[in-house]
Order: sequence, then C-alpha cells, then structure tokens
Amino acid sequence: MLLLLLVGAVFAYRRATEVNHARNELLPRIASLADEGRFCAAFALASRIEPVLGEDQRLTDLRGEVSRSLNLDTEPTGADVFYSDLRSSDHEWLFLGKAPLRAVRVPRGYVRLRFDKQGFESINAVLGAVTQDAKFPLYPKAPIPAGMVPVPQVVFDLPRRFSPPTRTATDEPFRFLIDRYEVTNRQFREFVDAGGYREKKFWKHPFVQRDKPLSWEEGMAAFADSTGRPGPSTWEAGTFSPGHEDYPVTGVSWYEAAAYAEYSGKQLPTVWHWYAAARLNTGTWVLPSSNFSAKGLARVGEYRGEGPFGTYDMAGNAKEWCWNEAQDGKRMILGGAWSEMSHTFLVADSKSPFDRSALHGFRCARYLSPLQPSWFSPVYPTLRSVNDKPASDELFGAYRSAYAYDRVELSPSVDRTDDSQPYWRVERISYSAPYGGGRVAALLILPKNSKPPYPTVVYYPGAGAQSSLSSVGAATSLEGWARLEYLLRAGRAVLYPVYQGTYERRLSRVLTPLQRREMIVEQVKHLRRGIDYLQSRPDISTYRLALFGVSAGAALAPIPLAVEDRLKAAVLADGGLYMLPSLAEVDPLHFAPRVHIPWSCSMARMTTSTR
Repeated sequence: MLLLLLVGAVFAYRRATEVNHARNELLPRIASLADEGRFCAAFALASRIEPVLGEDQRLTDLRGEVSRSLNLDTEPTGADVFYSDLRSSDHEWLFLGKAPLRAVRVPRGYVRLRFDKQGFESINAVLGAVTQDAKFPLYPKAPIPAGMVPVPQVVFDLPRRFSPPTRTATDEPFRFLIDRYEVTNRQFREFVDAGGYREKKFWKHPFVQRDKPLSWEEGMAAFADSTGRPGPSTWEAGTFSPGHEDYPVTGVSWYEAAAYAEYSGKQLPTVWHWYAAARLNTGTWVLPSSNFSAKGLARVGEYRGEGPFGTYDMAGNAKEWCWNEAQDGKRMILGGAWSEMSHTFLVADSKSPFDRSALHGFRCARYLSPLQPSWFSPVYPTLRSVNDKPASDELFGAYRSAYAYDRVELSPSVDRTDDSQPYWRVERISYSAPYGGGRVAALLILPKNSKPPYPTVVYYPGAGAQSSLSSVGAATSLEGWARLEYLLRAGRAVLYPVYQGTYERRLSRVLTPLQRREMIVEQVKHLRRGIDYLQSRPDISTYRLALFGVSAGAALAPIPLAVEDRLKAAVLADGGLYMLPSLAEVDPLHFAPRVHIPWSCSMARMTTSTR
C-alpha cells in the first residue's frame, strides 16, 4: 500500500512538473516563435504539449494564432499529404493525413506540402502560396526529364500590368514541366560542342534588329565571346572560367537561349508559365533566401530560395529570358538579377533580343499538351499616358480627404526594448490605430551618441518590407537598414512604422486596385499617427521632422508629403512616378505638385519599364 502511494506521489509530482514546465516555459516559447513568424515550429511545439495541457485556454488561443483550418484534396483523391518546415533545410516530412482533408489544422505562413499516391507523380507545393481550400491535380507516372519539376496548380499570379490570354476548353496551359535550376555553363557547353552555333536547325527565329531583318551571317556575327569565338559574351576562348561549371550561363541573347531550348527539346517559358511556376506571392519566403547579394553570381541552387514547386533562383541570380515579345521588338526577361534590388522579382522587364548582358540567363519549359497560339502572343502592358495631368484643386481636395482620421486617445506603450547595440537603442512601440480600432506597431530607434531632443526621420520602406515575415528581431534585418545606420550614427532618431502590407501585416494575395487603394490609405494614416506619437515624446524633436522614402516608399512619398504639414523635408531614393494606372486617390501624380517643402529625389538606376 505504501509503495502504491509512493508511486502515485511520484507520478503526480512528474505530472505537475510537466504541466508547470509547459505553462511557464513552453507556452511563452510558442508565443515567442509566433512573434518571429516561425509558425511551423510553434505549431509543432503546441501539438507536442497538447496531451499535457489538454483544454488549456491559453494553449487553445495560441494554436489559433499559429495554425489555421484548411480543406485539401487531390484529383484523383486519396493521396497521402505530408508537410515540412520551409525554413528547415533537412526536409523532414511529417504526415498530415490522407486526402480529402476537411478542416485540417496546418501551420500558418509558409509550409512545404507533398502529395504521394501510388501510380502518380509526387508533387510539391507550398502552403501560404495556397491561401484557401485547394485541390491539386495528380498526373500518372511518366519519365520526367532530369532536372525538371512539374507545376500542378492552375493559378494565375501576375503583376498588375498583365492579364492572361483567353483560354479555351481544351487548353491546358499549366500541365507543364520547368527546369529546377537555371541553365548552367556546363549544360550550355554541351550545346556549343554539339555544333549549336553552326547548325541552322536550332535557330528557328529570324534575326530582326531595330525593325531591320538580318541575314543568318549578320545575326550570328553578334554571338561571340570576348575572344571572338562562338559563345556567350561572358566566356573567353570558347569556354567559361574554371570552376564555373555549375554557375548559370549568362551573357546570352534571347536568340541564343531559344536555340539552346530547341536543341534540348524544350522551349523558353511564356511569361504566363514562368509566373505560374514562380508565383509572385512567394516573395515573403523566397526573397530573403535568394541571390540579391550585389556580390556576384552563385552556383545554381546555392541560395535556398526554393519556389513553391521545387525551383531555385527564379528570384535573383540571373535574369531569365521568356518567350513573349514586348514593345519595340524587345523580349520579356523576368526574376531580377544578383546586382539588382529584390523588388525586381515582382516586376517585369524587357530587353532587346540581342542584349547579351552578363546578368542575362534563362531556364526552359516543356509543355505536356499543345497550347493555343495566344499564349505566345506579344505582351503589351497597359501603361498610363505621359500626357496625364494632375487633378484640379477641387478634385484634389476630395482625394486628400481620404487621409483624414480621428485623433482618438493615443494610449502609447513601449512594449519591448533592445539596448544591446553600442550606437543605438531600439524601442518596439504601439499606439491606437487611426482607423477601425485596434493598435498598430512601430520601431523607434534612438541614437546613443547624441543628447535629446533628437532630430527624427520617418522611414517609408521599399517593397522588400512587403516580402519579410516579421519586424520582430534584430533591427539590422529590417528592409533598408543599410540606409538607416548612418542616420543613427549622425545622431538622428528613426521612426519605422510597421505599415499595412508589410512584415507581420503583409497581405498574402495579389491586390485588386481597390484593395491597393485601401492599403496605401492605411499606410499614410499610420505614418501620420506615428507623428502623433513622436509629438508625445519629450526626447524627440519634431521641429525639423523629415521623411526618408526608398523605392516603393519613395514612389508613394508625395502622398504623405502633400497631406501631412508636420513633415518639413524629404529625401527619396530609387523612386519615380509609376507608369501603371492607379486609382486617383492613391496616384502620386496628383500629390507631387502640392509638395512645397525641400525634397530631393535620386534614382540609382532604372531597372524596369514599370516605373
């Protein structure tokens, strides 16, 4: 009897210890992982302690924060569904269930999915690119060429400037394969050695330069390396640099890329298929892990920016030629390059088909069923007229009223402080939202090498902030940090609002014009509310308050500069007026002429035709 009591006491003690550990240590750890955007790890930890805590309300609330309910199925149904953490490089697959899955709980954010069914090809996708209930088509097992991956989802994810061609009932544009990696020097050398630059059968497209047809001899004369031998412009003496076998081949024209695709039994992807494989809304996880390093090309797959279907380097590394013609006889080239800013993944570019820049490479596609000719048609985006005029004063008054807000009680708080750096201190602050109730967050970064009241700069970030998971963590990981550090060392404070559409407030969808208008209006109201907060701080000087806008933030900066008279100066970097039509209330064209404070605008480069 005594032994039983002793065993029971030990069991009760262990049980109490497990419960206390789960409540006092693991629940806060789940909350911390959620704040960092590490939803997969938080979900796994919550699932692990669920048997310990049972119906604990705090655990239930946290599970709701780190997971969501989703219906998943395959066609045909019955596939085994697995998931793994996108942030992990070991691809440990955990069984989720057998399709169809109804109201299954899955981690929030971006998670790898795999679908396996006997007799069918296994397919990969990324949850997060899938924002709602989804059914994935499976294809019977067939030999897939080495180095290619299937793209299973029939989803358009296109820049605002494009609309997909009309599809017919028999058209299956997304039943296709695409190269996992960009074509490498090693692969292109095989083409050269096989007589690729001698055999006319690989060169299916007439040479046209500035509307002038060229003969075969005239066209081919342009495709020589630095020593005059046939090959990419980046090669020398008929070959690539030693040790660069597995680097993307670059310095190739559109014609050379198309000839290689013909040689390999493939095609250059159309812009529609390239975007179907890359998926623009993957930027949140792809861009931070892709080669926009400004350091140079990398071996294919060296950067772990894995796309939703198992591709690599569709963002950054080399720009990639696509099939479709653009304006003025140019050809589309997508994805951005290592030397460009990361937002170039989200916008389209076009170059002369003879352009042999060291940034230009490609990958190939193979279509599993015939396509309608419309998919290969030229792409002529709808751009605004250069003759557009700013609105009248009467109309502008109506546009400006969209940015008015009620100055309700601020209720400010400093929620977290990081004092670990020698030159600055970071305060994570929050205050009442200027719209619809709730609270909004910002980071106030204060210099340590000067005395208050600090002259202050409000930052309006570029599109990279729309592709980052969380603003929680090291301030040095924030978009634009390299541009801000010198301000802090010069004794200025920086206010960095967590704007609608950025970081943990990012929007996992391609926005309609109305949704984009609402997002920008909320961003400007948040910026103005941030100035309300600054005025509540005795250690901040708002006498010479300045705005610093970069890229997308610079392009939109005329709006807050025209409606907020507490801003006294501005510096805008890499901005410019968008060439795409916008709804009038958020079109900087109408606001820029109403800015009457000192401001400067610099453009480091024009990388696309959308600005």
